[in-house]
Amino acid sequence: MISRLALIGPLRQSSAMRIIRRRSPLEGHWIFPGSTVNLEGEVSDPDQNAVTVKWWQHNDAGTYPGDITFTAPTELKTTFRVPDDAKTGETINIVLEATDVGTPHVTRYQRLVVTVQ
Repeated sequence: MISRLALIGPLRQSSAMRIIRRRSPLEGHWIFPGSTVNLEGEVSDPDQNAVTVKWWQHNDAGTYPGDITFTAPTELKTTFRVPDDAKTGETINIVLEATDVGTPHVTRYQRLVVTVQ
């Protein structure tokens, strides 16, 4: 289960045109309690500025009441384990946050929603 995310968009005078887009969705895959989910992001910056990334769980949006832990939250490739107490139908909302080091800094987000089966 791989989700590719891309920081894309034309950049001429301003960084404001950048967006993050999911290339292949994670939604629709079977996510079971105890399983490991592989995530992969892809980012680029038309200015060639460095881009930092951070994976995090958006608890306010998901229905699973607990927390998940990413193995490498600041890397493009990471995994998380679906908690054993996750119940069928609960959702886990995952966010990939990407920030460039240009001036001004621009941050974009892409959310993935996975449903426990």
